Amino acid sequence: MTETLVRDVMRPPVLVPEGMWFRELARVLHDRGTDFATVVDALGRPVGAVTEEDLLPGLLERWLAEPPAGPERASGRADRRRAAALTARELMSEPLISVGESLPAAEAARLMRQRGVRHLAVLDADGWPAGQIDRHGLLTLLLRPDAEIRQDVEDLLARLLRADADQVEVEVRDGVAILRRAAGAGVAPGELVPDVLEVEGVLNARVAETVRA
Repeated sequence: MTETLVRDVMRPPVLVPEGMWFRELARVLHDRGTDFATVVDALGRPVGAVTEEDLLPGLLERWLAEPPAGPERASGRADRRRAAALTARELMSEPLISVGESLPAAEAARLMRQRGVRHLAVLDADGWPAGQIDRHGLLTLLLRPDAEIRQDVEDLLARLLRADADQVEVEVRDGVAILRRAAGAGVAPGELVPDVLEVEGVLNARVAETVRA
């Protein structure tokens, strides 16, 4: 089974200096067709990330707006302080959430889900920016042909069950792996589901109610 790694689906990194003004930062994101950039210091080391969400809440409008005549609510003051953050350093999120190039792409997808983010910076073995990955890039994991997924599941069962592998039949439909036990077989397919779920491209796995004759 050939496993897809982060390096296989990552994009070139979009790097911005920590002192970049937010208008120029917005222009860079627009021109590069992305909504994520890694912020680097003067030596090029990654120090944080800026996303479209950091720029969109009307920063320019709030920055140009006149202060309210009456007492200002705490939330309004917080908005104005954020609007006054004109550099990438002041806008960025930290610490930077990153992964290595050799990490399985499926693990990167799980990290995104756990941390509630849509992007990850990719760093090389020395901690320098190597790329970036987003949910769109990870869609390749969901587009694997069923025939390829089935072959990988069958290879997995061959390793786990050895001579008993032929006691379980595998079918894959739209990324869902279906396991059928042969009549009289001593293998319990339900025990294999957690392992099958780890196969790249498997969206779900279940045991069929019918028994293969």
